[in-house]
This record gives sequence, structure tokens and C-alpha cells, in this order.
Amino acid sequence: MKRAAELLLQPDHKITDIARRLGYTDNHYFSKAFKNYYHISPTQYRSSHVKTPS
Repeated sequence: MKRAAELLLQPDHKITDIARRLGYTDNHYFSKAFKNYYHISPTQYRSSHVKTPS
């Protein structure tokens, strides 16, 4: 999950691509596993950690 968190900080990587890259064939299962580990969804994690240019 730590690698997933690192990849989520790069906004050019889609969450589905990150899941596949880490060996998950089911995006829903990846999201559930991530949320169980970090107590936040991958989308929420990305939103709270990635700064958008203003």
C-alpha cells in the first residue's frame, strides 16, 4: 500500500492503472484494500495530498 500511496501523489497516473501495476485485477478490491489500510479512499488520499496549481 505504501507504493500505491506514492503513485497516487503523481496525478498523471490513473487509479485503475496504479491498481493494475500493483497486481490488482479488480479496481474495487484495490480501493477497498487501500481504504482498509489508510482509512481513506485512493481518490480522497490523492485529493488531500496533491496540490493543484492555482
